[in-house]
Amino acid sequence: MAIRLSREERAASSNRGATQLPPLSPAFLHEADAANWAHQEIGQRRDIEYGGVIVRDPTGQYFATRPVAGKGMQFDLLAVVGTGNDGYYLQPPGYTCVASYHSHPAQHEKMLQRNLTFDVRMAKAALGFLSGADFYRDVHDRSFFPSSYLSGPDDP
Repeated sequence: MAIRLSREERAASSNRGATQLPPLSPAFLHEADAANWAHQEIGQRRDIEYGGVIVRDPTGQYFATRPVAGKGMQFDLLAVVGTGNDGYYLQPPGYTCVASYHSHPAQHEKMLQRNLTFDVRMAKAALGFLSGADFYRDVHDRSFFPSSYLSGPDDP
């Protein structure tokens, strides 16, 4: 289980993050179908990052949380799941988290300004891939979220 708080943060408080899941999607037989539902729900809302989690219930059905708005170019999973006294993510009652997901905002111009060697195609590609920070988080959190999904701004 991935730890999300520093030792100082764990000492200062407990049970940070969401206390209940956001509303859930309809039930799906496959995890990827729940991820696709979340991608469709994000749709053309590309001004900021959105995210959520995919959970499995005891019967083996999958559900995605409705996308939750992040703050600008960042989405914090603590908007969807909580942490316990030890700083580790908590499984939502009645569910097991199987994946996280988030979107990238359509920040093509900002990408070009920050990466002077990029052309338009490279900026578009970069927004369609996990960032270094995304990759690090996904690897770090893999024991709690075995899968991760990205909804890029230029996806059909």
